[in-house]
Amino acid sequence: MKFQQILKKVCILVTGAVMSASVCLAAIPYDQVLVGGIGPGSAVSYMKSLYGQPDSTNFDTPTQATYTYGNSFIVTSNPSDVSTVFTVLSSGHNGLNTPAGVGVGMDEAVITEKYGPCERKGEVNGVTYYHYAMEPNPSLPNAFGGYSFGVENGKIISIWAGVVADDNGAAAAAAVAGGTATTVDGTAQASQNTSTQEPAPTPVVAPVSPADAKTIAEHNAPEQKETAPDTTSKVTTDNGTTVTIEKTE
Repeated sequence: MKFQQILKKVCILVTGAVMSASVCLAAIPYDQVLVGGIGPGSAVSYMKSLYGQPDSTNFDTPTQATYTYGNSFIVTSNPSDVSTVFTVLSSGHNGLNTPAGVGVGMDEAVITEKYGPCERKGEVNGVTYYHYAMEPNPSLPNAFGGYSFGVENGKIISIWAGVVADDNGAAAAAAVAGGTATTVDGTAQASQNTSTQEPAPTPVVAPVSPADAKTIAEHNAPEQKETAPDTTSKVTTDNGTTVTIEKTE
């Protein structure tokens, strides 16, 4: 499916972002990396409370699932915790936006207007992806990610919000927090912060309005076909013959 192909492209781009030579721009707070109120670290139960049961659920592994809503909204669970959202992808004009109000179908310029210069930009098969890193998420250790906006012909065609698991995820997260990441033999590294850090608070996911929560269900509701009113009437005569009579208004 188209959105699954987009998801694969985005993962390539985000993985590449982990390998970036440096991370120097301000990272987006992890509790603001959301699409339609859902983002990495959200509870799957919260997702279902907003959008109901998904149209399909596929368990990629015993501990990772992919949830599909309609033909433009796909969510995956954390490979180490099936109850936690890992990635979110919107690939249709379905009204599901980021907290800053960016959605599929909008002009490309909106991305930098809302989020400023991107951390990294790449292109896959004619689609340009703007990647923005997020601050480390304490509920998803050893993972690195943020936003990736796909753009084609000057319009946003996809929004990905999530994290990718990486053996050096902790190093990448440290780089976002202020360390220096370098690439050595294809491995991302970062300067180590030896100071003792306080445990981070439990992430708070911004709520969505009831109207936004119904968007997916309304967007994917089966189309109701209008039927023309019956303008005829069938009558059976005394001798058993059935005749059709046109009704007049």
